[in-house]
Amino acid sequence: MRFSTFTLADQAWMVARVSFAAALGGLIGFERRNAGKSAGIRTHMLVAAASALAVGLGELVRIQAGTGDPTRMMHAVVTGIGFIGGGMIYVQKRARGPYGLTSAATVVLVAGLGMAAGAGAPLLAAAGTVLALITLRGVQTVEDRIHLRTSGEDERDEVDDD
Repeated sequence: MRFSTFTLADQAWMVARVSFAAALGGLIGFERRNAGKSAGIRTHMLVAAASALAVGLGELVRIQAGTGDPTRMMHAVVTGIGFIGGGMIYVQKRARGPYGLTSAATVVLVAGLGMAAGAGAPLLAAAGTVLALITLRGVQTVEDRIHLRTSGEDERDEVDDD
């Protein structure tokens, strides 16, 4: 199996996919940073971009070589992200139990969004980003209101899983 140089058009298209993935990851990272969480904009952007690059490159190689399975790159991304997510939870472990679960989940999600963008499914990646932001911000607002009603306190206790 011999590889020749990828065309400039193929590379430009991949740059667009990786950039789109990084932008989507940055939106989620921005929300996490504003929530005061440890994994912020850069982490989420890099995870999304790396995932898109891995999947996209796997697809380019498959097209050029005429053989291969780009889903193997997806498996590799998921495995690597599992280690990052596990490390985030372990590092933030406190006396009351594990913390960082939501941040670890957003990093896993961002990897999936990056894979979708890298595989050429930008609508799916964008929709996943919107759903994630609604989940992170919208559900937090509902939780805050429920907590204030049930506790009768003016400020929320530290009960978030991050």
